[in-house]
This record gives sequence, structure tokens and C-alpha cells, in this order.
Amino acid sequence: MSAVRSKQRLFVALAVGAVVILGLAYLAWFTLLNRGSEEGDVPSASSMQFPDGTAIVRAEKECGSGGCWSTFTVRPADGSTPGDFEGYLAKQFDGEVPGTFFDPRTINYMTAVTGSQVVVTASYWSSY
Repeated sequence: MSAVRSKQRLFVALAVGAVVILGLAYLAWFTLLNRGSEEGDVPSASSMQFPDGTAIVRAEKECGSGGCWSTFTVRPADGSTPGDFEGYLAKQFDGEVPGTFFDPRTINYMTAVTGSQVVVTASYWSSY
């Protein structure tokens, strides 16, 4: 009976230890992202979580005195208007795309319609 209980305690101790180690590793990754970040870091198009079918016409990195940002010129999916695209982003994200497990930084963005396309300006640093 005590051998079974001893194995159970060992299993619980190993499980708790594994969770603690994984938690510390994630905390180290999060700290590295934040401490290693600089004003030149910009979000990628894939991190913006655009709707399926959206075509990225142009993606640029621009910099100024306040840091750097990404500018994406996108064409909404077929059957969708630029207004629909803006509405989707506003409804889903309301100006902030939340980070993911692997990159927990929040992306701030703003949009502007230019004809049949939408220009999305995104940054980790600016609040629009």
C-alpha cells in the first residue's frame, strides 16, 4: 500500500515540477520579448489576423521619431467592401489585436479607406 502511495507522490511531484519549469520557461520567453524589444520591431502581416481571402497588396516598414510601424495596403476578400473589412476589424479587435501565446505583445492599429483598398497602420508601440 505504501509503495503505491509513494509512486503517486512521486508522480504528483514530477508533474508539479514540470509545470513550474514550463511556467518559468514561458516567463523567461515573455521577458526576453519585452526586454529585447526595440522601437524597430514591427508586426508582421500574419500577426494581424486579417480575414480569409484578404489580399495584401503592399507591406512596408516605416520609421519616424516615435519608432517604427507596419503599413499594410490590403484588398478585401471578393464580395466584401472596404467598409465591411473595416467593420470586421472594428468588431473583432476594436483597435487592438491581442497577442498570442508565443508573442504576447498587443498590436495597436488604425485603418483608412483609399478607394477599393484599406490601409492598415500597425505598431507595438503607438496607441492610435
